Amino acid sequence: MSAFANVKRYFKGLDRRRRAVWITAACLVVLSIAGAVTAAVLLTRRGEGESVLPSGTGAYSYAIAPGDATGYYIDASFTGGIAPDQFDIVTVKQAEGVTLSPDFRLSAPDAASGAKAEYSILYDGAVKARVIVSVKQPDGIVSDVAALAGLNGKSGVYFLGDDIDVSPLTLGIAKFSGELYGNHHTLYNLKLATGVFSRLEIAVVNGVNVTSDVSASVSGGGSYGALAAEAVSSDIAYCSVNGTFSLSVDVGRDEAVAVGGIAGFVTAGVRNSPDSVTKKISFCSVGADITLVSAGQVRFGAIAGVVTNAAVYDSVFGGKMTFYGAADKMSALYAGGIAGIADKNYGSATPSGGALEESSRLCSKGVIDIDVQGDTDLFAVNAGGIYGRTQGLSLNNPEFGGSLDIAAAGLKIYVGGVTGAAVNENALKMSIRGIRVTGEIKAYTLRTAYAGGIAGFFREGDAIEYSSVYASVKPVIETDEASVTAVQKSSEAVGNR
Repeated sequence: MSAFANVKRYFKGLDRRRRAVWITAACLVVLSIAGAVTAAVLLTRRGEGESVLPSGTGAYSYAIAPGDATGYYIDASFTGGIAPDQFDIVTVKQAEGVTLSPDFRLSAPDAASGAKAEYSILYDGAVKARVIVSVKQPDGIVSDVAALAGLNGKSGVYFLGDDIDVSPLTLGIAKFSGELYGNHHTLYNLKLATGVFSRLEIAVVNGVNVTSDVSASVSGGGSYGALAAEAVSSDIAYCSVNGTFSLSVDVGRDEAVAVGGIAGFVTAGVRNSPDSVTKKISFCSVGADITLVSAGQVRFGAIAGVVTNAAVYDSVFGGKMTFYGAADKMSALYAGGIAGIADKNYGSATPSGGALEESSRLCSKGVIDIDVQGDTDLFAVNAGGIYGRTQGLSLNNPEFGGSLDIAAAGLKIYVGGVTGAAVNENALKMSIRGIRVTGEIKAYTLRTAYAGGIAGFFREGDAIEYSSVYASVKPVIETDEASVTAVQKSSEAVGNR
């Protein structure tokens, strides 16, 4: 049987989580870690008309204890069923005492804590996996749900030692301020709308997969997500969410609701100097089907509902987002394939360092369906393939290749392949560049609609520019009346320009 046939047969047999690895692989660009990466070895650099990475490439991060001579085998989803001896392992960064064997077993018999290694795994000359290894001394190994629940209030370093059924959790971990390295184990059967962690605060969560089975009705405003409800000044990397996340929220019209696949509400401190550390979500993927029925001020994203002063890099959405709402019970709706809202605030009128921070290499190839019944003049739908709205944040290499369909007959609509609307109150330009929009965008309304392949709405007078448009589409605006009096404009660029 040919190698191609082996791959095809393997792919058909994959579960949802492992298929998400392939969806992620088609979108992610491997991010260079400062001082640790020889980019020419790892990357297929993006040029006009090119995909961001060779199909089948995986990005992985592992932690291993110093002196661990037994080690463990890394996730081999990237192989497509091809035998390990058909691959070549290239050491990009050597760490003394760390070994990745030809059969993909990771060990650290003579490694010291703090060491870092990096490998690229090649098949027929093409990079198929990037593996980052950190040597850490754990304070504990978490291998069951009781130990996981015991992380509440902890601030040490912990490894997941196995896949864990988290259905017995009746409450999310109220607060975690330590480091959790999942080593790509899965927390499965999640039932909590507030996620595994109710709050991450000054935390690191790395390499944790979540399989959600959430179907919940809740009352009151708040934040909801599969991995975490809230992430404060924390770094989340190499995590994934799959399964289903269905949520009905009963809230007052002016109450805030933030819902995301990875986290509902993500926040960090303002940037006061060029050396300020940016907290971020990076190398994460969501392949889940997420359904939200809600009133209130809604911020809805596949990765995060709201991202304030943090950033999102190298992440991908490949599942489905569905929203239902009633206009008379709502006061805002921001929805995006990565996040509903992405805002960056600075410590001065002009950001220190002379440039706006960026949110880079984001890919949305999922389905976004929005249905709002009724009419109101009090708010507009802001929806985009990447973000619902951005403020004070530049975007580099966004890609939207999914579908975005809005039915909101009685509301204004701002919809774009990259962002529904963009606001920039800073003197420096907000840059949106390296754009690739190939997906479908449709909006149905009898009211004002601005629809753009790049953005629906740029505020007049704001310093915003877009460049390096590799691909764009012209959205379709649908209406029931041939003589609608409202303004309805569609463009491959920006709807209102």
